[in-house]
Amino acid sequence: MARPAAGRLPHLPPVTFDISSEGILALTVSVNWSRWLDKDTAEHGLVQSALDSLLADDWHPRSSARSFRL
Repeated sequence: MARPAAGRLPHLPPVTFDISSEGILALTVSVNWSRWLDKDTAEHGLVQSALDSLLADDWHPRSSARSFRL
């Protein structure tokens, strides 16, 4: 199994998400492990593909991602 990214907590899963509703539906995606953050890995590609699918379904980013293109 891949190691967590430096400074990240190893007890967290590689990717977590939270859905909330305060007038609008909001999704927060957190990437916690290096294999999912490193751009040259298959895991990163899978997360990017999921984010691209959300954008295609008319979700809008609230802020810019540090590791993924949105």
